[in-house]
Amino acid sequence: MDTFIFQTIMRVADRLLLSRASDIVQRQNRNQKLAVEEPTENEDNKGVKKRKLPHFRYYLAKDRVVSVNRKGKECPTTTQSGTIVRNVLAHLQHGEKEMEVVGIG
Repeated sequence: MDTFIFQTIMRVADRLLLSRASDIVQRQNRNQKLAVEEPTENEDNKGVKKRKLPHFRYYLAKDRVVSVNRKGKECPTTTQSGTIVRNVLAHLQHGEKEMEVVGIG
C-alpha cells in the first residue's frame, strides 16, 4: 500500500475518533448542566408549582361542581375560580356513568 494513502487513512481515523470523543464529552457536559438546573422538590422556588389535586370536582349524582384549592378544600365555583361549561358536564354525565366523582384538571 502506498505510504501517502496509509498515512491519510490513519489521519482520518484519528480525526474521526477525536470527533466522536468530543461529541461524547459535550453530551455528558450538557446532561450534567441539565441535572444541575432542574429544581428538586425540596427547593422552595418561586416558580410555577404543579397541582396535585384537580381544579374542579364534579359530583355526578348531585350534578354539582365545586372548585378545589391547592390544599384540597372544596368551595362553590365563582367567577374568580372559573366554571365548567354545561355541555362538558352533560358529556361527562353521559360518558362517565360508573363514576361518582370526576376530577377536572
